[in-house]
Amino acid sequence: MALLFAGALGCDGEQVPLGNAAGMPGAGATGGEGSGGAPTTGTGGVVGTGGMGSGGAPTTGTGGAGGESSGGPGISFPTPTTGTVKSKALDVLFVVDNSISMADKQAQLADSIPDFVQRLTNPACVVGGVPTAEQPASGLESCPPGAERVQPPANDLHIGVITSSLGGQPQEGSAVATGICADEELTKNDHAHLIGPLRGVPTHDGLGFLKWDPQATDVDSLIADTQALVQAAGEQGCGLEAPLEAMYRFLVDPNPHDHLQTSGGRVQKVGTDASLVAQRAAFLRPDSTLLVVLVSDENDCSIRTPGVGWAMTQTTRMFPSTSACEADPNHPCCRSCGLAEAEPPQGCSAILADPACQDQRLPVSADHPNVRCFDQQRRFGLDLLFPTARYVVGLTEPTLCPDSNIGDADCNCRLAAVRGVECLPGEPVPNPLFVSRDPSQVVFATLTGVPWPDIAPAPEPGTPLEFMTASELSASGRWDTIVGWPSFAQPPSDVFMQESIQPRTGENSVTGQPTLAPEADGWTLNGHEYHVPNNSDLQYACVFQIPERDCLIASPEGRGCDCNHEAVANANPLCKAPGGSYGTTQYFAKAYPGLRQLEVARFLDQRSVVSSICSANSLDPTAPNYAHIPALAAMARRVGSLLE
Repeated sequence: MALLFAGALGCDGEQVPLGNAAGMPGAGATGGEGSGGAPTTGTGGVVGTGGMGSGGAPTTGTGGAGGESSGGPGISFPTPTTGTVKSKALDVLFVVDNSISMADKQAQLADSIPDFVQRLTNPACVVGGVPTAEQPASGLESCPPGAERVQPPANDLHIGVITSSLGGQPQEGSAVATGICADEELTKNDHAHLIGPLRGVPTHDGLGFLKWDPQATDVDSLIADTQALVQAAGEQGCGLEAPLEAMYRFLVDPNPHDHLQTSGGRVQKVGTDASLVAQRAAFLRPDSTLLVVLVSDENDCSIRTPGVGWAMTQTTRMFPSTSACEADPNHPCCRSCGLAEAEPPQGCSAILADPACQDQRLPVSADHPNVRCFDQQRRFGLDLLFPTARYVVGLTEPTLCPDSNIGDADCNCRLAAVRGVECLPGEPVPNPLFVSRDPSQVVFATLTGVPWPDIAPAPEPGTPLEFMTASELSASGRWDTIVGWPSFAQPPSDVFMQESIQPRTGENSVTGQPTLAPEADGWTLNGHEYHVPNNSDLQYACVFQIPERDCLIASPEGRGCDCNHEAVANANPLCKAPGGSYGTTQYFAKAYPGLRQLEVARFLDQRSVVSSICSANSLDPTAPNYAHIPALAAMARRVGSLLE
C-alpha cells in the first residue's frame, strides 16, 4: 500500500502523529494542563483550578491572579478592558466570501450599508435613550438642546474589503497550484489583497480602501463606494473559503508570503508579499479602533501552511481514517491510513492491520471535493486546517512565535496544550496588529450561518431585531447552542448547527422547532432536510427568501443558481415555492453552520459580535429588520463604545 504522509512536523521540527492535532487525553494535574482533552473555563488566572484532567468533559475553575481568563481548551488570553482604550480613528475591514452562492448575501449586505454608514458617521441624537425628532445633517453638527449622541461620530474612517479566496496549493516540485482552485483560474486567488485594485473599483488615492473625511467627502459617495466594493467581490472565487486566514494574512502575519512551493512532500512559504504589506500599512492606522467583519455562508476552510494541506486541494481521493476515528476523532489511535509510521501508538493496531485501512483511497461517495473541509479528523484521520486558536492569538497577543518552514505557522507557546508540541525556538516577533493598539480596540464580528432565533429574541411587530451581545450569549448558555467546541469534536446542541451530509433528526434547542424530513409538507428554520446528491453537500443551518429566479435561464447578474432538475428530484428546499411544489425556480438562499468563525468569536467573548447571514426579513426594504441592518447595527454599537 502506497503511503502518502510521512508525519507532520511539530513546531520544534519533531514528527508528531497527524491524528493528534486536536489534543490527546492527558494526565494533567489539578490546576495544570494535560496534553489535550476538553475545554476549561476560568474567571481569571492563566489556568483555572479545574485544569485539564484526563481528557474528560469540560471543567470550570475559579482561576488565580494575573488578569487573564481561560477561554477554552487550555489556552489563556489577556482580558481586554472593554471600552476603556478609545481612538478617534476607526478602520473597518470586511472579509467577504466570494464563492458561488454568495451573490444574494452580498446584495443584502450592500443594501444594509446605508444604515451602517449613517450610524457610524451621524449617530442618532437621543434624550433618555429615545431618538429626537430632529437629526443633524452630519456628525459635525450638534444635537438639539438637551440631547446627546448615542455614540461619538466616526469622523476619521477607513473602509476596506478583501475576499475569502486564497487559491489552491502546488504539488511536489512545483510553485503552481493545481487541482481545486488552480492558479490558471485567476478569480480563485485574491491573495488577501484589497479588492478595489483587483476589480478596478476606484478607491482613495488608488490605495484600495475608502477614506471618510466629513469635510472633504459627502456621505452618499461613501455609501455608494462601500456598496461597490462589497459587490465587486463577486461569486467566482475559490470554493475552499478561507476568510479566517485571509483576515490573518492581511492584518496579522508578520511576513505574508509571496507564493507557495512544495518540496519534500510539504508546502513551503516563499518570499514576502510586498504589495500586501504596503496595503496594510496604508489602511491600518497604528492606534485605530478596528472592526473586522467576516461575511460567509459556509464554514471556514483555512488550510494549514506549511504542511501537507496540498493533498486536500488535489482531485485525487484522500486516504481513509483508522477504525478508532469513527467513535472518537480525538482518540490517540485515530490517524490517517496514509501515515507512514515506524510503529503504532501504544495500544493501537498497526495501520496495515486496521480493517478500515484496507482500501488505499476513499471512493468519491466518501470524499466529494465539495465537502473536503468537513469533519476531516473523523473522515481522514488528520486535520489539515489551521486550529482556530491561531486566529484568537493573532487578534489577542502582542507577540507571535516566529514563522518557519520547518514547523506549522500557527506555532505559539499558548497553543502547546492544544497542539501537543513545543514552541518553535527563537525570539518572539511583534504582532503588526498591536504595535500601538490595545487588544480591547479590536472587535471581531461574524455574519455567518446560524438560525437568527438562536441569537436574537423575536422582535415585536415593527420593532428592530437586536442580536444578543457576547455577554448575553454566555449568560444564557447560547455558545453551547450555536457552536460547542469544534476543536474538540464537541458539537453544538442545536441540531440545525450540526454539520451533516445525511438528513438530521432533532429539534432546535431554543425554539423547539424540529427538523423536517425531505419532502415534508411543513417548513422550519432551514426549510427542511434534503437528499444530498452524491454526498456532495451538507444540510443547511438556515434559509431565507430571495426574489425568485429561474435556474434554467442564464442569470443577467451571473449568479449561481441551486435549482436544476437534480435539485428538484432531491427535494432541495431552496426550490420549493412557498406553499407550493418543487421546480427549477429558486425561492430561497442557504447558509451552512459557520462553526470555525463562531468558535473564534466564542474565544474572544466580549470582543466579538455574532449575527446571522439568514436575515429575518429579506424582501421588505422598508422594514426595520430588512437584510443585515440589525447585524450591522450591533457591530456599529459595539465599536461605538471604542470611539472618542
